[in-house]
Amino acid sequence: MLVGRFIPRHWVLIVAASGTHLSCYEPSSGSVRLVEVDDVRRARLTGLGYPRTFAFVVPRALRNSTRSATH
Repeated sequence: MLVGRFIPRHWVLIVAASGTHLSCYEPSSGSVRLVEVDDVRRARLTGLGYPRTFAFVVPRALRNSTRSATH
């Protein structure tokens, strides 16, 4: 997840998700921070250094489970 204030500044890694919370690895502190999904939607992030989400990088689902990730 790319976060920032006025422009994108910092990447954090979402390591787990529940219905209402995301567990985010924050690399500058080396810790996992709990973030409410509603705070992501409303640009009110705390504990990640910046309040606003700019982008997400998500994996593409494989159509055939026997294919390798490189093909």
